Amino acid sequence: MAKKSRKTGAPAASSAPPKPTCLKCGFISSLPQNKREPPPSRLKALLSTNATLLEAEKTSFQKAKEDLPLVISDLDERITQTQQLLCALMEERAQAAIDLRNAKAVLHPMRALPDDILGEIFQYSTPTWDEMADAARRFTYHDSLNPKSGPWLLAQICRNWRSVVLSMPLLWSCISLDFNVYFKQMDRPKDVALQLAIHLQRARRSPLSIRIESGSDINLHSAFPIVLSSMSQWRHLHIRTPVSSFHELARCKAFLESLEEVQIDASLFPIHTQDIATFQMASNLRRLELYEHGHFYGHNLHLGWGQLTHLFAQIDCDGIFRYFKELKNLVSLRLSFSSGIRKFDVLSRRITLPKVQYLSLRRRGSANAANAVNTVAGVFDMLDLPSLRMLVFAATEADGGPMLLDLPSSLSHPYRQLDVVSLKYPKYDLTIPANRSRFLDILSQVSDVTQLSLDVQNIGADVIQKLTPTDDVNFFPRLNTINFNRSTFAVPQSDVQDMLNARKKFADASTGGGLVELRTN
Repeated sequence: MAKKSRKTGAPAASSAPPKPTCLKCGFISSLPQNKREPPPSRLKALLSTNATLLEAEKTSFQKAKEDLPLVISDLDERITQTQQLLCALMEERAQAAIDLRNAKAVLHPMRALPDDILGEIFQYSTPTWDEMADAARRFTYHDSLNPKSGPWLLAQICRNWRSVVLSMPLLWSCISLDFNVYFKQMDRPKDVALQLAIHLQRARRSPLSIRIESGSDINLHSAFPIVLSSMSQWRHLHIRTPVSSFHELARCKAFLESLEEVQIDASLFPIHTQDIATFQMASNLRRLELYEHGHFYGHNLHLGWGQLTHLFAQIDCDGIFRYFKELKNLVSLRLSFSSGIRKFDVLSRRITLPKVQYLSLRRRGSANAANAVNTVAGVFDMLDLPSLRMLVFAATEADGGPMLLDLPSSLSHPYRQLDVVSLKYPKYDLTIPANRSRFLDILSQVSDVTQLSLDVQNIGADVIQKLTPTDDVNFFPRLNTINFNRSTFAVPQSDVQDMLNARKKFADASTGGGLVELRTN
C-alpha cells in the first residue's frame, strides 16, 4: 500500500486552539477554551531519573518541542491584547467614575440650598464665644486670621458662598487673636494688621466677642491700633497678656461701654502691686471670670464691682474677698480654691451677699493633708446668702488613702429654701463612717429640693432608703430629678430602680413633683 505523500515546505500544523469570535460584533475572546492537561506521571518519573525514552515517547516529546513555541507565541499575543483591553477598560471606567462624581456634584442638594439655610450652616463652622473661651482656658488656641479656617476659607469656595459669607457680619464677630503667632511673622506685620482690619470691616458694627493671647506686650505689634479701634464693639473679652498691655488698653477705657463679660487670665502678671483701670468705665459689665496664678489679687482691679451679676474666681489667696462687700447685685458666685497652706482671712466676719441665688464651691487639692486649711465647709461658713436657691459643693482632685468629705455642718438659713443641690465628690467613699454621716446630714437639710445631683462612690442602703418615699414618710416631697452621674452603689441596681418607682408613685404634680427623672452618666 503506497504511503501518502507529505507536502514539503509547509509549516507544521499548530496545536493552538482557534480564537472564538462573535458573529455580531466581531469581538474576539481571549479566554482559553480548553485547559492544558497536567503532565502525566511518566514525565515526572523521567524528569527524576536518567532513564532512556521509548520510541513512542520520543516522538511525542519531539512533536511537543516543535509545536509548543507557536502555542506560547500565540498566548503571548493574546496576553498582550488582553492587557491592552484591560488598560482601555480601566481608563474608560476611571472616566465614567469622574463623570458620575461630577454628576452627583452638580445635582447635590447643597447647590440648591437658599442663602439663609447656607448661612445657618456656616455658623457652625466658626467657634462660638463659649467654645473659644473654653479653648483658651485649656490653652488650645484658634487663630481667626488663619485663611485656611472659618469664614476666610468659606469665602474662597465659590462666588455664591463668598456672597453669603460676606453678607453675614455674625460670622466675623467672634475673633481669636494669637499674637504669639503674629510676633513670629514680624517680616510681614503689615499683612496681619491689614487682615485684622478686613476682618473687622466684615464684622461691620456687630458686637464682638474677642480673645487676645500674647506672651509679649501687644502694643509693640503694628496691629495694636486696629485692636484699639474695635474696642467700642467689644461685648465679650478673654485676655491673657502682660499687665503692661492692660495699661495700654486703659488709654481707651472710655470706649468699653458695650462690654458685658470679661475673662482675665493673670498668669503673666508681675508680683509687685499695680493699679489696673482698664475696665473702670465699663458701665455694662455684668460677668467677670478671674483665673489667678499666685499673686493677681495683690493688684488693685478697678471696675464696677457693684454692677456685677455673675462672678467666677479661681483663688489661691484671700485678696479677692476685699471686693465682696461691693457685690450687692451678684446673683451667681463660683469659687475654685486651693486647700492651700494659708487660711483665708476675712477679719472673722461673714460676708453678706443678699442677691446670690447660685453658689458653686470647688476645692482643688487635699482636704486631709496636714497643711490643708481651706475647705468647702470653711468657705461656705464665711458667706451669708439669704437668697440662695442652687448649691454646688465639689472637689476636683483626689488623694491617696481615705478621703473625708469637707461638707458644712449646717445649711440652714431662716429665709432660704434650696431648689437644686449638687454634691460632686467622685473619688470619695461613703462606706467610710465619717463620710456617710456627713453625707446623710447634708441630705437631711435639703428635703425641699426639686433637683438632686450626686457623684460619690458606694452609695449605700441608708441613702437609698432616705430617697425612697413610703406611705408614712416622703422625705423629699418636691424632688423630680435625680442625677447619679458617675456614682457607684453598694446596693443592687434593683434597689435603685425600686426607689425610682416609688418616687414616681408618690410624685405630686401640684407641688412640682411630676414624673421623676433618673439620670446616670
